Amino acid sequence: MNFRFTDEQRLVRAEVRSLLEREWTAADLRAAWTSGEPALEIRRHLADLGVRGITVPERLGGLGGDDLALVLVLEEYGRAAVPDAVAVETSVAAPMLAALGGEAADRWLPRVASGEASISVGLDGGYVADADIADLILVLDGEDRVVVIEKGALDAVRQPSFDRARRLFSIGGHRGVRVDADPEVVAMARDRARFTSAAQLLGLAERMLDMSVAYAKVREQFGQPIGAFQAIKHRLAEAKTAIELARPVVYAAAWAIASSQPDRSVYVSLARLFTNRAGNLTARQALQVHGGIGFAAEHDLHLFLKRAKSLELSSGGTGAQLRRIADHLQV
Repeated sequence: MNFRFTDEQRLVRAEVRSLLEREWTAADLRAAWTSGEPALEIRRHLADLGVRGITVPERLGGLGGDDLALVLVLEEYGRAAVPDAVAVETSVAAPMLAALGGEAADRWLPRVASGEASISVGLDGGYVADADIADLILVLDGEDRVVVIEKGALDAVRQPSFDRARRLFSIGGHRGVRVDADPEVVAMARDRARFTSAAQLLGLAERMLDMSVAYAKVREQFGQPIGAFQAIKHRLAEAKTAIELARPVVYAAAWAIASSQPDRSVYVSLARLFTNRAGNLTARQALQVHGGIGFAAEHDLHLFLKRAKSLELSSGGTGAQLRRIADHLQV
């Protein structure tokens, strides 16, 4: 297990961060909360950069990368709180469609890589992100079947979300095509969905910590920055420790998925446990450092707090991860 990323992978991460700092600022995130509109412009920019095709096979116009190539990008998506439909498309939907193969993969994956189309996925009866604009939706139908639904062949109803920048839809009345799938393809999609949340939570925790450090340097009490007080230093150090403990666990999950390890689901559940803790703890400490202003609508921190909580509770939350690990250990 080697966590030493290549120069190319680190360069891609730097390019994605630079792009998001320019094109998906906190103001853009706030606008997404207010308008409820899909983030089409940032999707276009990411396609121009090539990262929407990371997991698309090279023969179909993508980069042919695996989950280790993707994990640093997912961190940056989390750091910027990019709508999670963007992450799910690359990390779950595109690899799943490539594994299914056939005419749908040949038709849609080149268009996803180029930014001409978007795809989404519905797992186990859950809501589908950006279902109203997706050109193709893959819905799990049991353990060994997937329903492939093209745009216009379903009814999508917008659902409320704690994080209003997450555009979630229930779907019904679909007229899709059922495709027999290897159960391993379906199991891998579920693992990738949980892994995606873990990687994004890692980036979110880093962003909240950075915001708190910056605030502690300028907010003054008793004639000095609050960052000079030991109690504040302890809070920030505790958050930093939780983040750095979670980081190698997330990278181990990426490796386990990329190399199709037989116990990869355990790696993924551990990654979710560690990032759930890091995200939750960092959010609480960030709020304590900022005080009441941190949760006020006027301050940007609350946008990231709510995204972190939404991701923490996804895939069944911490309790579901503990049950999966207990089942593996037969306890």
